[in-house]
Amino acid sequence: MKTCAQPNRPAWLQNVPAEWSVPLLRLVARVESGHTPSRGAHEYWVPEECTIPWFSLADIWQLRDGRQKYLGETKELISPAGVANSAARILPPGTVILSRTASVGFSGIMPKPMATTQDFVNFICGDRLIPDYLLWVLRGMKTEFERLSLGSTHMTIYMPDLLQFRVPLPPLKTQLAIADYLDRKIAAVDAIIEKKEHHIALLAERKQALITARIFGAKVLVASSLQRTLEGRPPGWEVMPLWSCFAPVKEQGFPNLGLLSVYRDYGVIYKDSREDNHNRAGEDLAIYQRVVPGDVVFNRMKAWQGSVAVSDLLGIVSPDYQVLRPRSEFFDKAYLHHLLRSSVYIAEYARLSKGIRPSQWRLMYDEMRTLPLLIPPLSVQAQIAAEISKALDAGSGVASLVLKEIDRLHEYRQALITATVTGQLDIGESPHESH
Repeated sequence: MKTCAQPNRPAWLQNVPAEWSVPLLRLVARVESGHTPSRGAHEYWVPEECTIPWFSLADIWQLRDGRQKYLGETKELISPAGVANSAARILPPGTVILSRTASVGFSGIMPKPMATTQDFVNFICGDRLIPDYLLWVLRGMKTEFERLSLGSTHMTIYMPDLLQFRVPLPPLKTQLAIADYLDRKIAAVDAIIEKKEHHIALLAERKQALITARIFGAKVLVASSLQRTLEGRPPGWEVMPLWSCFAPVKEQGFPNLGLLSVYRDYGVIYKDSREDNHNRAGEDLAIYQRVVPGDVVFNRMKAWQGSVAVSDLLGIVSPDYQVLRPRSEFFDKAYLHHLLRSSVYIAEYARLSKGIRPSQWRLMYDEMRTLPLLIPPLSVQAQIAAEISKALDAGSGVASLVLKEIDRLHEYRQALITATVTGQLDIGESPHESH
């Protein structure tokens, strides 16, 4: 295919085939913004009258990994009265949605009449544009979304920029072929990614089993009762409640320190620098809590998933975290890190967390303060920690290699989408043709 560079086009559209047009998206699709009926008008939110699916940021998880094409069930429904008395619109099946605030750049297709919040812009395709093809175009625009996103606390693509979106527009037959090709090719890539992610999950399970077995004994791989597990401890190993070993800390007023997060797989680490800068520009970091090396940091919302760790870093964490500081030298730091992240204790965090569903679970200090901690002699703690570290180091290379393979597959996936929708791959003109 011949390409024709156009200086007035975005960089990602510079080399589309010369025979393709590149119109403004708003000229080939009707643009609709979502809306939220007034929450103060209770008559709009009568449960038995709310029958219209209403896609919001609470449902964005469906689209985050780019593997789901059609929108699923929504967390909330709205009523015909709410629609009639607001700027909300019931949009037809086939409408393509794009998230434009907070979680920017996620897209999907409505399988039935639905509405959305104002966090989405919605495209109703005209007779020159196929929804399935537009979906892949939007998913190929990742770098464009990153370029256009503005904001501090929450990133946003503003409507004036959205109205300037241009899309590569081949003939309908080619659009069908591209959509079919990417449906198949990306599904195959995703299947490989899923297998590798399963491999990572198995490695994580083995890691947990190793830690648990070394601390609590080979027979204790999954414990239904922490108390029962602790009853079988060796002579000379103590059990003390968490409150007697640690004090809750809330030291605020250190906005110039680095932002920290706790991750299940990595422990306490500094946040990504780009995300760090966005937060610094828009949040009151003076209310964040200071963390010093040796502090125990719990992510209240994800402790039940294992997001708990002993920090080696000086920094600050958001109020969503619980920070605990040792009262005295009861623990070897490395041993404590492994103890609190063992499957025995993670199961206990899940039991103690409160909330209607896992996505809303919170582990508060009042619930964890009596948590019994297993305290061997310090020399034994150090020995256990050294043995665990040695065993984990031996297996870390495999996990690192698999994670790099997953990263490369994601990069290939994105490049394939972008190259295909911009006509840089000649895939033929027939849907369902084997390539």
